[in-house]
Amino acid sequence: MSIAVRQTANLKPELRLAQAISEFEADLSDEQKQQYRQDKSKPLHSDDVMRLTAEIDRSMLIQGSRRCFGPRLTNFLHGVQQFASIGDIVIGGSQCLPAIGVWTLVRFSLMSVIQYKPYVDSMSLMFMEIGRSAPSYQRMALLYPQSRHLQANVLEYFILVVQLCHRMLKYSKKSGLKQFFNSTYSSSSMDRKDLERWSLAIRDEMNIAMAQANREETQKTSGFRFVLRQDTNQIRLYQQQAAKLRILDTISTYDYETTWKQLRKVGNTTILTDNTTYLTWKSFSKSNTLILLGQLGAGKSIVLANMIDDLFLSCPSDQALIVYFFCRHDIPESLVARTIIGAIARQLLKHMDISALPSGLIRDRYAIEDITAIVSESLAPDAMVYVILDGIHECDAGNQSEVFTFLADLPSSMHLSMCVSTRTQESLATEELTTLGRDLVYISMPQDNPDIGIYIEQELENLLVSDKMVIRDPHIVLEIRDQLVSKSEGMFLWVYLQILLLCFENSDHGIRQVLKELPLPQDLATTYARILDKTTKTIKDDVRTKFLSLIVAAFRPLTVKELQESLSVTLGDTSWDISKLITDITTVFSACSGLLVLDEEQETIRLVHASALQFLQNETKYLMGDIHEAMAYTIFTYLHYPLFETSISSTVVPTIDAKLIPPRVIASTLRPSTNIQRMAIRLLKSRTSKEQDISKTLAEQRQKVADKSDFQFQHYAREYWLRHLCETKKLNSAASKLLARLFQSRKLSLDDIENFCQHTATMYQSWTELLTKSMTYIDTGPTQMFSFLCWAVEHGCTPVVKLILDNSRIDVNRGLASDIHPLKIAIETRNQDMVSLLLKYKRVRCDWSVYGGGSPLEIALNLEDYQIASILLQDDRIDPNGFTIEAPTTLLMRAVIKRNVTTAILLLECARTDKNKHTADGTALHHAISKADSILDHLLSAPDVNINARDNKSRTPLYLAISEGSDLQVISKLLSVERLDPNIADLDGRTPLHRACQNMKIDIVKLLASDSRVDLDAQDKEGSTALALAVYLEYLACVQALLWQEVSFPEDHILREDLDPNLADFDGWTPLHIAALHGMENIVRELLKVSVIRVRLQHDVGETPAQVARRRGHTDIGQLLDEHQEKEEEKKSSHDPT
Repeated sequence: MSIAVRQTANLKPELRLAQAISEFEADLSDEQKQQYRQDKSKPLHSDDVMRLTAEIDRSMLIQGSRRCFGPRLTNFLHGVQQFASIGDIVIGGSQCLPAIGVWTLVRFSLMSVIQYKPYVDSMSLMFMEIGRSAPSYQRMALLYPQSRHLQANVLEYFILVVQLCHRMLKYSKKSGLKQFFNSTYSSSSMDRKDLERWSLAIRDEMNIAMAQANREETQKTSGFRFVLRQDTNQIRLYQQQAAKLRILDTISTYDYETTWKQLRKVGNTTILTDNTTYLTWKSFSKSNTLILLGQLGAGKSIVLANMIDDLFLSCPSDQALIVYFFCRHDIPESLVARTIIGAIARQLLKHMDISALPSGLIRDRYAIEDITAIVSESLAPDAMVYVILDGIHECDAGNQSEVFTFLADLPSSMHLSMCVSTRTQESLATEELTTLGRDLVYISMPQDNPDIGIYIEQELENLLVSDKMVIRDPHIVLEIRDQLVSKSEGMFLWVYLQILLLCFENSDHGIRQVLKELPLPQDLATTYARILDKTTKTIKDDVRTKFLSLIVAAFRPLTVKELQESLSVTLGDTSWDISKLITDITTVFSACSGLLVLDEEQETIRLVHASALQFLQNETKYLMGDIHEAMAYTIFTYLHYPLFETSISSTVVPTIDAKLIPPRVIASTLRPSTNIQRMAIRLLKSRTSKEQDISKTLAEQRQKVADKSDFQFQHYAREYWLRHLCETKKLNSAASKLLARLFQSRKLSLDDIENFCQHTATMYQSWTELLTKSMTYIDTGPTQMFSFLCWAVEHGCTPVVKLILDNSRIDVNRGLASDIHPLKIAIETRNQDMVSLLLKYKRVRCDWSVYGGGSPLEIALNLEDYQIASILLQDDRIDPNGFTIEAPTTLLMRAVIKRNVTTAILLLECARTDKNKHTADGTALHHAISKADSILDHLLSAPDVNINARDNKSRTPLYLAISEGSDLQVISKLLSVERLDPNIADLDGRTPLHRACQNMKIDIVKLLASDSRVDLDAQDKEGSTALALAVYLEYLACVQALLWQEVSFPEDHILREDLDPNLADFDGWTPLHIAALHGMENIVRELLKVSVIRVRLQHDVGETPAQVARRRGHTDIGQLLDEHQEKEEEKKSSHDPT
């Protein structure tokens, strides 16, 4: 046996993983194996985690449980799913890697365990704990192939996962699940510790791999190294994954899932099960909108969280996309349209192949219109999409409008079914909803909600079992249930708070008294006040006031550890004293119970409802005066702790006699943990008289305590200190001094500066000046400084941009290799003042062209921002004659082609614009001849426009206009220009008149023939005149137009003076020869009307027209010509005096 173990241990991790999976499968029954293999054959989908957790909770509901456990598993399952998806790059398909076996195995194990209802709570808690440190990194699939250490660590982690699931399976067969979960969930569980150890190793390797990847990308070598290790298909998959992740992260990184998990854990609902309106909306074949109406605290968010699960279970992954967003009153970012739209778009696009997006849609930042274009480009035209929006009424009208406009702008061919929750129709921008062109249907939360009775019964049962509610008369439970059900009016929040109030009572009489004095559901303020009054004596008022102030002021929910540290700060005291750290935060939390909720997974504390925030803001006695000033002052003090200035301790460690240390000193020196308590007891029980020097031990413990990584509040403090500063109208003198020291004594991070500028550059000039004075303290290298400059340009922080350009020596053009430039950003954000500012600095280059955008001027013109374009054209460094990125055309040419009059005039008025710059297709004027409009007029009126310019085929604008069939008005406009030469020929020697005859445009032929500048006898390379060409084409009307002048009486035939009807080509063929050759009797007769026509002229071979006609069998024409000649000779002889 030991030999087998050693042999297994020596195997590679991938082989041991495959072996562990095989051993799991071997222990399955035949029926289980069939189900397992069937599940394994199913392709993975990005929504599998949501479907699995929904399936688990549906199963629990069927078993009669209102509690939801699926969300607890989400983090862990995401890690397993991402591991399974690694095969897409490593092998080329997830079905080819044992990782798909891990996903199937985990899913199978979970679905097996939930059949044992009593142990689901323990199981879900165990995996929730594991999920906190589960390796769920979006970039893992990209970095996994490049790091052997990362591969080994990931495989070791999932070997343990498989083994854990295998033991769950074995215990379930032996009815030993209770024993299994009791041992596994204990704090000493080796499984969890090993998983956490490997998870930390994976995180470290991820950091190393990302740093290496960034370095190689900078050095432009990663591509070559990767090519050496991968085949073409794998490289393509890698590139597609990387491009997709980059686009998704640019669109949104907002954590939309956590809020859904928190709401889903509250419980199941049954009101949707038989609701015909909902069922019709869900199955509707065309786009429509469902509006869920309900009063404050009625449980609308819980219903929508349940709805999401129902949709995932009802709609196959290949038929519908389900996206959602929950707005939160305590996260201001969630109330911004860009955040909501970005989260929706990311959920939609994660299913799509977006690697083939047009280059113009791949950018470093996306506005809402860009996101709309990407989603419209990527989604199938007939896609079916469900959008669930909760709390959108918390957003202001402008943000609501932007969200609904985004949805309205999606392709109309899509089937978009949307559900929106709101308290009243008036609080929702229903006018914007109607512009979506979709039917509106309504569901109202019932006041006699059957779920409330179930909720009350289960809550009371849990409280009685846990001894949180103690009663003497068992019948009082029925009184509580009946009173709460009858008076709730459908408000779950009110019921929850009343149950909490009842728990404070320690007698049946007290409970009955509370039931008699129940406030109305609409009067939540009274309930909140009663709760706080009940807890007044548990802690000091100032502690609770500060605790609530920190929670209300925070820009995101704070964790327990963050609150523990911030609450322990003595304002203005910058010396760190661990003895002041609050050891039991739960006591403080309990003093505010009812108003606060502790999230079991995130370990964050947040207000129970928006109504609690409104209550605290109205009842100012529960909060500090200016909560943001208090938070800012707390942060300033906290960040001035010496441990944040250096990581090297300067403390001299003295020799300390253990016998001289009283217990209280040990307790204040060491962290409150089981290990610390154990050590303290050992010291006190020491019976040796020999002195022990424990200074080293205590110093090591202090070092652990003073380790900067142990201080959790620093992350929030560094990210949000400036935002709190911006929300503060004034600072007391002590806080102001700390602020000044903060600027001057420590170097500011780039994030700090960006955050500061975003909120103060336009609002608080004095603080901007403070930033200016502190510029030398900015801790950032050239790359970060350049990024900061770009950020400041984007956000219109003019003072900061000027500050950087005046005081920094960074290369402001360093981003051009990546198509990033401050001037480009200023143009794209349409900031005229910023463009003008940047152009004042000569080191800001203007002679660039970026991929997908072009030159600065082209970008401005593409945006149709003519004010910025005018500003650019005033700078001599801007070249208005550059070629566009779309085609080999100049900006002027493109404006002409697109008939953009404003752009064309703007460029024509610029003296530096070369109006005659040409490509193979000619000049701008060549492109203008398609239409007689103001653009053509402006070009023709410009004195420096060469009207006789030629394209690569030697065609002039006049020639091209005739050749391409432009209307007569265009030809007339061209001929009206005096400097026009109408006789410039093409490469074949043919003039515009030739071309007009060739195209049989009689009106143009007449117009040209009437122009005295036109050479009617011009010959092409073969010597043919326009008349000869007209004869050859047997175009009688054209022949007549060339021969005769325009006269009042058509029967009068006056030959055009400049025309020689007998002019032969280079082979001696006259127009009459050509007509006789082809038997064109009507044209022969027309030519014979010309008095100067010469019938006896011979071509080079010596034939006359009559002889040519007879040779080709046209005897009648030959006779006609002979008769004409005879008549002419008779006339001549009759007039001859001799």
